[in-house]
Amino acid sequence: MTTCRISLAWCALAVMVGSCAAPHTPAPTPKPVSVDALLTQLTPRQKIAQLVVPWLGGNYMALDDSTFQIATRWVDTLEVGGIIISVGSPYDIAAKLNALQRRSKLPLLVSADLEWGAAMRVVGATAFPYIMAAGATGDERDAYTYGRIAAREDGLSHPCEFRADADVNNNP
Repeated sequence: MTTCRISLAWCALAVMVGSCAAPHTPAPTPKPVSVDALLTQLTPRQKIAQLVVPWLGGNYMALDDSTFQIATRWVDTLEVGGIIISVGSPYDIAAKLNALQRRSKLPLLVSADLEWGAAMRVVGATAFPYIMAAGATGDERDAYTYGRIAAREDGLSHPCEFRADADVNNNP
């Protein structure tokens, strides 16, 4: 099952990292637009592009790096709906995502596969065992503690994550 949430801590980190790169003049606050009104303004091609969410490495890339240039074309030309980010430091991930968000006409949905915690993708996050290990302890408090810490850290990196709600091991 997919769970999505916006984290104020992630947003603060993204703003902080984005502001470290160069002096930045804040953009004017956009007027709220309803989703229905926005969808009527999009062409069929743009609506389809919102369903496209390509994978992008989270490691450091200079803005003129050929791989990053491909990602900017996804945003500029294809007008993709989001990015699935992979392994990198929180600062590299935030800097890359800030640059792509600034280019995008619509906010990008940022996501990551964090099945066993943020350490699966974010360098420096707490490394947990696979989810099955929490169940093997036989104490539900262990699963709760794992989930609480993982949720805090995951919120620092990605507002939408793909995580298993329950692991089922049918391999004898």
